[in-house]
Amino acid sequence: MQDDVKVFSNAIMLQGLVQVEVRKALVKLEEKLGAGVETLLEKAEEDGTPAVKDEKIDSDGHRQIERVRARLRVKLATTLGAFKTSSDALPDKETYRDLVLLEVQDELNMDKVEGQIWLSTVITVPSRGSGDKPLIARPLVPLLRDRAHFLQALKKRVLRPSSPPSA
Repeated sequence: MQDDVKVFSNAIMLQGLVQVEVRKALVKLEEKLGAGVETLLEKAEEDGTPAVKDEKIDSDGHRQIERVRARLRVKLATTLGAFKTSSDALPDKETYRDLVLLEVQDELNMDKVEGQIWLSTVITVPSRGSGDKPLIARPLVPLLRDRAHFLQALKKRVLRPSSPPSA
């Protein structure tokens, strides 16, 4: 019986030590997240609203967006063929946002906090239409559009009228 009490006591002690370590890790994570938010706020105060006419295109930022966009398209295309139901194959909006963050972390070698900061940082990108003035955008916005664009392209391909057989 003493052995059982000793084993139980050690288990309780181990659980307490694990809880202490988890609390320490949470404190570190909260500090890092707080520092990331402070960095964002300071950058927003320093930068203000940039004048679009005077801005030059951030080619590095634009290339990073395109690299992540390409990964997202591949991910959507591969998951589409891997599942039996469309609800599993095509993520909902919340799940897709999490997928965007994961792809940013993988492609740009960032941790979660850095990825969140990068997704909400303002980047100057080329105009889509006329090419006159560069546009100011947060990387998250064009990356979130990719899901809708993918679905639109898929619908267009599926509903494309088939050509009549040649006689």
